[in-house]
Amino acid sequence: MVNGELWRSRQGVGPIEMVLDMGTERGTKSMLATTASHFDDGFARNGFAWVTCGWEMGLVEARKIYGYGGRNGMEGLHVWLTETRKRWPDAKLITQGEFGLLWRTHFQNNDKLDYQFVHRGAGIRASQENLEIRWFMNKDFRLAMLRDWKEDSSEKVIDFTRYDLPATEPADPTPGQESRNWSFMNRINQKGKRPQDVPVSLSELTIEDQALIRKHYPKLLPTVIKQRANANLATTLLATLSSPCQLLSCPCPLDASHALHTTSIRLCYSLFRDQPRSGCGHRSENHT
Repeated sequence: MVNGELWRSRQGVGPIEMVLDMGTERGTKSMLATTASHFDDGFARNGFAWVTCGWEMGLVEARKIYGYGGRNGMEGLHVWLTETRKRWPDAKLITQGEFGLLWRTHFQNNDKLDYQFVHRGAGIRASQENLEIRWFMNKDFRLAMLRDWKEDSSEKVIDFTRYDLPATEPADPTPGQESRNWSFMNRINQKGKRPQDVPVSLSELTIEDQALIRKHYPKLLPTVIKQRANANLATTLLATLSSPCQLLSCPCPLDASHALHTTSIRLCYSLFRDQPRSGCGHRSENHT
């Protein structure tokens, strides 16, 4: 539930979730908010934009079966398309097949694909007004980051799906083992159905994952990889040397709080060369 209303995950431009379920006024407002995210900001970012809407013919009179408050959605469809033509006069209404052929003409492979968009909630049902999501999609992965823009909170990764990792199709169904699960999940999935699907900051991803993201979007990770790499190096030093002063025949240890700020053995030593160490019988002048 969101604000006392049933939560709908597919709240975009679909007729069932929008006008049939919420009514013409609220439904079309949400549909236009979704359309604007792509046709305004999305077009500026990518040079093209689209929204897909599957309007099944059976929905025209589906109210006779499912009720839908007596609505058949045609009024909402008219409002949405009329307003779309008014606000974006160059937009074209084509079939999904035509769109697919256009896409294949412009993107014969995915090597240069880099699709991005930003969407802020419309304040209607599950579309929470205070939340902002950023999506990045390319040949290697898709990445989604969510934040509370009103509170200016830090972004958290809610979906990171890599396309370069091994994947298999679901097994063919057998009696008693039917399955329609074609979900494609690996690192983090937005549905949050697995223990690992917990929102994290970019800096909490693995070094490998960060490197892949930075390859495509260096501005997202300007320094975090270097910081984490330094931390990994320091951890390696701790594992390698039972005592950082081992080369100087000194038994005093260097703890992780010092090591995490170093990039070499020389820097390890420099952190405490002028300070006596508790529990160490050597004076600071011996640490040279």
